[in-house]
Amino acid sequence: MAPVLDEALNRLGEKDRNAIILRFFEEKSLREIGFCLGSNEEAAKKRVSRALEKLKGLLGKRAVVLPLASRRVILQKAQESLFFSLLDSA
Repeated sequence: MAPVLDEALNRLGEKDRNAIILRFFEEKSLREIGFCLGSNEEAAKKRVSRALEKLKGLLGKRAVVLPLASRRVILQKAQESLFFSLLDSA
């Protein structure tokens, strides 16, 4: 599952991908995400929400439909894999 998630995350735009990583992998607050992305808390909230919808759409195209609890577990498990793949692509 991690490779599918990595692929979907890599298909997001840079700001969307960063918002997801900051929120779910680095567990940053919306205020912190806004600061990191050069915006405010409300804009960060919208960015994360829209990025999640895009990610859900990308995963849906791959016929990956999971309950919310499962997605959270997968996101946590994929964190290390994603981190290293992002380092490799840098």
